[in-house]
Amino acid sequence: MREVKFRGYDLKYKRWQYGAYIKHIDVTPCMFTCEEEAENFYKEHTKHLIAFDGFSDWWMPRGIDVCTSIDPKSIGQFTGLIDRNKKEIFEGDLIKFTSLIPINSELWELEGKVGKVVFEECAFLLKFKNTMITLWLEGVEYEVVGNIYENPELWEGSYD
Repeated sequence: MREVKFRGYDLKYKRWQYGAYIKHIDVTPCMFTCEEEAENFYKEHTKHLIAFDGFSDWWMPRGIDVCTSIDPKSIGQFTGLIDRNKKEIFEGDLIKFTSLIPINSELWELEGKVGKVVFEECAFLLKFKNTMITLWLEGVEYEVVGNIYENPELWEGSYD
């Protein structure tokens, strides 16, 4: 069973935070007069948080810290997969792959290209131009080369 964890970009400290994702509405709503009012309310009062183990020293209690400045566009779930450099692969990562053996002509043409990790209908997939493939194939080496949040230039217009 894979570990369920998320990452999100901390806008305050300009770094990635890893842990549990919490979508928190900070006020309890009552009634709305229209759908637009409801949308505006939830946009204003929904907070995206990452909770993680806090710091402690030997034999001291270890609490949970919560990062409150996560950009919701950056949130991605861990796929349970590791690239060739032993780096964890998250949804939103940009992956380059090298095939050690020809798989089929369509995938062979994609060798060396950058694909985006996406989560769709209970499966992580690798999306290339007009092609979706299951993420882990035998005889293929995967390497994380960036992510859509920090490196949009690697993805924009190239393979979508």
